[in-house]
Amino acid sequence: MASTTGVRIAIDRGGTFTDAWAQIPGRKEDIVLKVLSRCPNEYDDAPTECIRQILEIATNSQIPRGTLLDLESVEFIRMGTTVATNALLERKGEQVALVITKGFRDILAIGNQARPHIFDLSVRRMVKLYETVLEVDERVTIEGFAEDPTPSTIDVSSDPALRIGLTGEAIRILKVPDYEQVRHDLAGLWARGYRNLAIAMIHSYTFQDHELAIAKVARELGFTVSVSSELQKMAKLVPRSQSAVVDAYLSPITNEYLANFRKGFKGQLQDENANKLFLNQSDGGLVAFDQFTGLRGVLSGPAGGVVGLSRTCYHPNDGMPVLGFDMGGTSTDVARYAGSLEHIFESTLAEVTIQTPQLDINTVAAGGGSILRFESGLLKCGPSSAGADPGPACYGRGGPLTVTDANFFLGRIIPDLFPRPLDLEIVQTKFKELTATINSEKDGSSQLTAEEVAMGFLAVANAAMTRPIRTLSEGRGLETSHHRLGAFGGAGGQHCTAIARDLGINQVIIPRYSSILSAYGMALADVVVESQEPDSLTFHKDESTLVSIQSRFDRLSKAGTQRLISQGFNERQILHEYFLNMRYQGSDTALMIQSPGNFLDFGTAFVKRHQQEFGFTQSRDILVEDVRVRSIGKGTEVQLADPFEELRRYQTTPPVTPTPADLTRKVYFEDEGWTMTGVYFLKDIPTGTRVKGPAVIVDKTQTIVVDLAAEAVVLSEHLIIEITDLKKEQLNTSAVDPIRLSIFGHRFMSVAEQMGITMQKTSISVNIKERLDFSCAVFSKEGGLVANAPHIPGHLGSMSYAIAYQAKLYGPGELKPGDVLLSNHPISGGTHLPDLTVTTPVFDARDPTKILFFVANRGHHGDIGGIVPGSMPPHSTELWQEGVAVETFKIVKEGVFDEAGLTKVLFEDPGKHPGCSGTRTLRDNIADLQAAIAANNRGIQLITALIEEYTLPVVQFYMQAIQDNAADTVRELLKEFSKRFEGQDLQAEDHLDDGTQLALKINILETGDAIFDFTGTGPEHHANLNCPPAVMYSGIMYCLRSMISTDIPLNQGCLTPIKIKIPPHTILSPSLKAATVGSNVETSQRIVDLIFKAFQACAASQGTCNNLTFGYGGTDPASGEVVRGFGYYETIAGGSGAGADWEGESGVHTHVTNTRMSDPEIFERRYPVILHEFSIRKGSGGAGLNKGGDGCIRDIEFRMPLQVSILSERRVVAPYGMAGGDEGKRGVNLWIRKYAEDGDVRTISLGGKASVPMNAGDRIIVNTPGGGGYGPDPKKKVRKEVFGAFTIGEKHQIAAASNALKVMADSPLSSPASDGEPPRKQQKRSYVARSKQSRTNDKELESAGAELGLDLVDPDLQPGPTTRNSVAAYPQEQEHEQGPTTHKSTDAFQQEQASLQELHGESTCLAFAERFLHCLSAISASPVPSDRQYYRSTVFERQTATAASSRLPDRVRAILLVRVALRFIGQDYHLFLRDEFLQHLERAYSTKNSGGDLDVSWTCKFFVVLALGELYSTSSTMSANRMGDPGAVSGVPGTAFFETAVSLLQDLYEEPTSSQVEIMLLFCFYSNALGRTKSAHMYSGLALRLSTCLGLHRRSKRNDSSLSAIEQEQHLIRLFWTCYIFDRSTSSRLGVPMGIQDADIDVQMPSVVRSEKLANPDHLVANIELSHITGCIMRDIYGPSNKGNLGRSLFQNIRTNLQRLRKWDANLPPGLRLNQAASLQRPAASLHLHFNQCIILTTRPVLLYVLKAKNPLEVVAGDAHSSPQVSETATMLAESCIIAARTSSSVLSQLYTENAIATYGYFDAHHLFSSALILIISAILSPNASDSDAVQTVFHLLKIMRDCGNTIAMDYYTCLTNIQSTIGRVRSEALAATRRSRTTADTSITTNDNLPDSYSLEASNFENYDWDISMLLDPNLTNLDNLDALDGNITLDPLGDPLLQTFLNGHSSWDPNTTFQTE
Repeated sequence: MASTTGVRIAIDRGGTFTDAWAQIPGRKEDIVLKVLSRCPNEYDDAPTECIRQILEIATNSQIPRGTLLDLESVEFIRMGTTVATNALLERKGEQVALVITKGFRDILAIGNQARPHIFDLSVRRMVKLYETVLEVDERVTIEGFAEDPTPSTIDVSSDPALRIGLTGEAIRILKVPDYEQVRHDLAGLWARGYRNLAIAMIHSYTFQDHELAIAKVARELGFTVSVSSELQKMAKLVPRSQSAVVDAYLSPITNEYLANFRKGFKGQLQDENANKLFLNQSDGGLVAFDQFTGLRGVLSGPAGGVVGLSRTCYHPNDGMPVLGFDMGGTSTDVARYAGSLEHIFESTLAEVTIQTPQLDINTVAAGGGSILRFESGLLKCGPSSAGADPGPACYGRGGPLTVTDANFFLGRIIPDLFPRPLDLEIVQTKFKELTATINSEKDGSSQLTAEEVAMGFLAVANAAMTRPIRTLSEGRGLETSHHRLGAFGGAGGQHCTAIARDLGINQVIIPRYSSILSAYGMALADVVVESQEPDSLTFHKDESTLVSIQSRFDRLSKAGTQRLISQGFNERQILHEYFLNMRYQGSDTALMIQSPGNFLDFGTAFVKRHQQEFGFTQSRDILVEDVRVRSIGKGTEVQLADPFEELRRYQTTPPVTPTPADLTRKVYFEDEGWTMTGVYFLKDIPTGTRVKGPAVIVDKTQTIVVDLAAEAVVLSEHLIIEITDLKKEQLNTSAVDPIRLSIFGHRFMSVAEQMGITMQKTSISVNIKERLDFSCAVFSKEGGLVANAPHIPGHLGSMSYAIAYQAKLYGPGELKPGDVLLSNHPISGGTHLPDLTVTTPVFDARDPTKILFFVANRGHHGDIGGIVPGSMPPHSTELWQEGVAVETFKIVKEGVFDEAGLTKVLFEDPGKHPGCSGTRTLRDNIADLQAAIAANNRGIQLITALIEEYTLPVVQFYMQAIQDNAADTVRELLKEFSKRFEGQDLQAEDHLDDGTQLALKINILETGDAIFDFTGTGPEHHANLNCPPAVMYSGIMYCLRSMISTDIPLNQGCLTPIKIKIPPHTILSPSLKAATVGSNVETSQRIVDLIFKAFQACAASQGTCNNLTFGYGGTDPASGEVVRGFGYYETIAGGSGAGADWEGESGVHTHVTNTRMSDPEIFERRYPVILHEFSIRKGSGGAGLNKGGDGCIRDIEFRMPLQVSILSERRVVAPYGMAGGDEGKRGVNLWIRKYAEDGDVRTISLGGKASVPMNAGDRIIVNTPGGGGYGPDPKKKVRKEVFGAFTIGEKHQIAAASNALKVMADSPLSSPASDGEPPRKQQKRSYVARSKQSRTNDKELESAGAELGLDLVDPDLQPGPTTRNSVAAYPQEQEHEQGPTTHKSTDAFQQEQASLQELHGESTCLAFAERFLHCLSAISASPVPSDRQYYRSTVFERQTATAASSRLPDRVRAILLVRVALRFIGQDYHLFLRDEFLQHLERAYSTKNSGGDLDVSWTCKFFVVLALGELYSTSSTMSANRMGDPGAVSGVPGTAFFETAVSLLQDLYEEPTSSQVEIMLLFCFYSNALGRTKSAHMYSGLALRLSTCLGLHRRSKRNDSSLSAIEQEQHLIRLFWTCYIFDRSTSSRLGVPMGIQDADIDVQMPSVVRSEKLANPDHLVANIELSHITGCIMRDIYGPSNKGNLGRSLFQNIRTNLQRLRKWDANLPPGLRLNQAASLQRPAASLHLHFNQCIILTTRPVLLYVLKAKNPLEVVAGDAHSSPQVSETATMLAESCIIAARTSSSVLSQLYTENAIATYGYFDAHHLFSSALILIISAILSPNASDSDAVQTVFHLLKIMRDCGNTIAMDYYTCLTNIQSTIGRVRSEALAATRRSRTTADTSITTNDNLPDSYSLEASNFENYDWDISMLLDPNLTNLDNLDALDGNITLDPLGDPLLQTFLNGHSSWDPNTTFQTE
């Protein structure tokens, strides 16, 4: 080690752990620390804690936490942090405003217009970082254009508007900003609260003047500004602007963190220690902390790992490159190092594309925490992770199986050495259950063991992790086997041997500090300053080039030197690295070339690198894009050993005696099974020792597994594993192994991915290299698609028919090795002619005549000849007009490229047709076709290697198996749709803009196969929308894949179940001469919309690609002269269609295409255009329950005469809406035509298809269509048929209801958001609108579905997110949008009996209301209404009834009612097993149809569930007679069904069963929902008694069902605890004793069970715990033992129960908490309502006491009234009660605004009433508008419930009316007494001295106080425009007061006075 001058510290602060390395002078061993990144109970900041511990060791003294640390002895602190990364991923940065050039306000929302996942119909994107945009009216552009075939020199001095930019390019200033207007607009942003700006003006990379001037104004106003050109001077507006936004978004976060970090040190690093702290940047270089920015720090930690890899795993003397493998908990990072750090300058992280220097690190979502699952016959690993909580299953916290569990299960993790206890039993159980599932679906007779399954998952994980490694190596033409594997990270050692073997690598190197290598790498890193400038130099090997480059390098070097000197370096410590960013002219792919020594050799170095990376060079000019200098400060060095020299030394010396293992254990290895394996402690193994596998080598922080065919060599600072056998096992091909099937899926996909990377890198044209309009794939020898990379959906299905055609076209021996075929003709499987397909056969090396596979690609070429530039003629009618049409052509013959023949095909032949030209871009065509050939060659190499690895029979076997798997998955999808639509055919029609009909009928067979019949489609098109059949196959494949929920490989198997019927001579089966250019871009989009319409999956998307082409040149038709020119082609984004649970996305490509858009700066740099606007077309998406996405506006001005063509659809026929949603707006194409001669301007509509010659100054404005909306627009009242709804969360699961019903959609579920309106105000407006609507009469409901008032999406019956705007799943919480109903008496429903007063328990709200009124006035009438006498039917008497005689309702109606009931029961209670219940339902109707008997027990439950379903889907005005149930009563929903259920009770046996318990719980649930609390208490008591008879309150082992033992045990446990919950609930509401005491219960709480039949029990457990507390409150405060109880004892009980509630709240899982910023989840809301009610129950006796003591309304006679002194503690407890009521009121108000309150339910009415009582008391004690308004809101909600027929709400309403009148009378008496006292001065009348100031006895105060009778409780209240109560906080903590905390902690006392004891 080098001598050190002080303590050296390096720290990596990760998401979970913070790693630290330190070196102390004089200490032999380095210090290694690993602490939790967050541990608030012990320390505030993890890096500070690491430094404190290190300094304790260094100073040999204790340093208490919190002490300011002295850094005098420290040489440096180097740190990496994930603060910026986490803020970006979690979207938790600062508020940012974007300032950008006018016309580009939405440019970052549109981005490159590609959607992130091509098969995700919802196109979900992450939230954008900026919150608002300010457009500045300024503009510059590039004067020349790169595609100019005859460029000329531009004289800048000739025009004052011209300037020379930083790149040397001529810049034209079109508009200078009005800086006063800018100042005014920025001041407006400041007034709105914005403080951070991102500023980005177009072309500021070369012309900064406008951007810098705007930044100057902003800084003068006080803004913190991130300026795009100051951060990175590189072309491309989108990533440069995004980078500025990221910097503005993250830098305040990192600055704040660093400011807090510095506070832990003496001097806060502002003294002589200022230069000791450095932060690591994404480029691997260090920077002084005060120069660190959020933008440069997003990959801070991983970059440190790569630096550590480069310094510890590579040595220049050895020279072998190393592939880094950093496996962590949630992801794996991979990188490559070959002597220099490889940087990239543009990358995408969290859907944000940024420009900044960063190391080339690839990440895959596979790590130790990746979740393992089995789906569709495949083993899946990731991308989701278990995280730290709950973590892997072995943590014992209910987590899922993960990679860590597989390693633990197989003995690869030693539990004694793990930092936390691990649960092996649960892991074993879960793997056995999963294995049973896999074996049940597996083909063949052989069964997998649990160990084989776990090992298989590790193999799949390894396959996923090798894919990015192959991208870094094979994707660049580099063999992985020519590398070492450098393994590090917490889990890297467990997988590195297997990963190396998969990659063909024979040596793994693991550095000593591999588990903290990121931290160690920072100790080894250099301090770096990056300086970069744009350029536009054409590189020539001459003196002028040298002078230009040298001057740039000198200037940047000087700037870098100055910055390093300011950080404490001297010039001797500084060195510089020089780079040029270079590219070929015409290409947009630049390579960063490091100086070869002589600057004039840069060109040679570029050509060499291009050849190495892309496989070819070009005879084109080389351009210099950027000049870069990397200035490095070399301050300190850590000496490192050369591991490879050390290894060679040990190989030439006698071997070291092997060390015996420290212990042995069984470890499972593939092919060997369980093997006794030695475990070695690394620190105890002498250097030079060879440890032969099998072995496990461990140290404090990692475990390294060495398998049987490997050997580890221990070196001084490294461990090297040598792979001794790289051969793969021989696989069986008799049966499909799901493990191998999953692995081959990854390998085949990897081949296609590497082909795509090669094609992108080696191509030239914008279309392929930039827009990525190409696809690569692997095919079987018959032409079937095997695997493809996720490129262009429109290519995927159609390519296979092109390959199959070529395979059949050539006979045996006609194709030879080295042949490559070119085709594009529709007859040969082509689509439209610009898509050229390049096909290469793969031959058997042993038999050159035998074709094994095909590899192919298809790319869109910008021009292939024809009648217009761009080869996309809008009005072509014949195929030859569209360019070259090739059936087949050998572009390469036996390895020889036929350039002459290709020139003839592309250029000469098309030009022979009249009016046509050959290709106008021949050089680009040839270059791109050479790139396509290179991509195919790469695919052949990889497939050949795969065959060598696994053998040909195995590869072919799994090629077929992967297709069979896809076919089975599609069949299952179609079967589910057949069930959804009850076997009916699916049909749809649509029309093209010219009226041509498209028709489709889909007949799904029982096997899951389907016939797609396009009969009825219109005839061949006299234009170019004719569609070859291959295009239809592609559309069908895309649609099917998009509706499959699981991630399956896309291949030919998807189409195996599909048969297509197309009548001849239609637009879908055109003749061979028909024009087809619009087929693949327009007709294909309409076919996809047609298919989705048939499946009713979603509304239509924009339905077009908006194909825009322009250019000039080619063969002049008149003269035959060839004019050099260019052609440009782009497709423009629009709106996507909405679905049942998603809104459409705006400004995105949809369905068959996913091409990117050229960046605006590149667009203007290459072509003679000005892009005036590219923005979102606001309001173009269809309205609906879910809105369709908006289209775009693209406004282009042409700067020279050009032929401009537009080919588009949806200009006449609008994109349809679905399920009542509105259409999207049609597209519009406008020509803004300027006449130079007179300045006249015309706006001309071009229609959908046009080709016109435009002059300089003309513009085309393309307004693209929006997507259709889904569901009725809430602002409209429409009736619309809605069939089975498809949801993204559901995919192919059956929808929530039958398609046979119509649904009324005339009630808005929510009000649409208004721009700029706060969400709470939107809710208030929605509340007001719906409240008014609730007072209007309903029309007669027209159908069964309408009677139920249902939306047809049931989130509880399938996985996935809840449908937007639907009512969340929870019992008794359905909201109804019906008009008022008066609950009238009928013969069957008696009027309330007023003759008897019923005694109520002390805990009831009604009893409390009575006491409240007595406090106000001793003579007040009792507000307690008498009990209602509910309907009593003779069927309640025992009589003969049987299940068979019970009349089942219509099946469709029954299913709908059951689904509604199940939705509202939710997962909050465990009433029965849903799956079994639904299976019984199907059998019941089958039995009914066959005349069989019904199960009595199930039938009884069934009718109660039907009663619940009707209760929650109707109002009391519905007549049950319409259900076909004669004699049923009206008024109480569900009564008829409930009567039937009761009549079946006598058929149940006397012997108790769990099924009887379920029945009683359902009876209780129904009674509770109606407010029949006494009946509910009776039924819950019966259920409880039955459960105790069964012994469920003990550890019962009964099993009376078909469940597994574990499932049955959990079922019974949950059943008992549900009885317990209901017992506590009904007892507390009645104030009666509980049915069972806690001491009598001996059964565990519900736990997580891996079973689809049992849900996660978190909510149930929380309910149980809260019910237990409820019981304690009843016992301690309202129980008989407290009659006459002294205040002190009651006070103690109050404290104890509040302590219980505080503990419950602290332990509540995060998922059950309320979030003020998000929509309420109904289950969590109900839980918190219960929690707040418990607080109210506990504290309201104190509140009543305070009211009695302080009653400001009280006026007494005689002597001055002496009120008792109320203690601070009593006041605080009363306030806690009030806060709980306020919170409940806010929750209930928000539930109403979000359509999640139950207008007919009991519980919400009860909580409303309880809150109202407390809030009224609060308003009396301390008058405030908030409580008054809240009472108004509560009263109104009760009125709505009352009007809907809610019986309990009637009682509560009556009670509040009594309170109203009493308060009014008391106030009147007080006013009268006050006036008398003022008139007569009668001293016998005195006032309460405790009256608040606002309640002095001035009459005016009473009169002016806004809590007026007429305002507060007016039954005719209509004005709801100012309901401030709706703005309440739902997250207030009633127990959060510090004084209350002191009281609960037992640190305060309370001696209640006599008054409280009496009360």
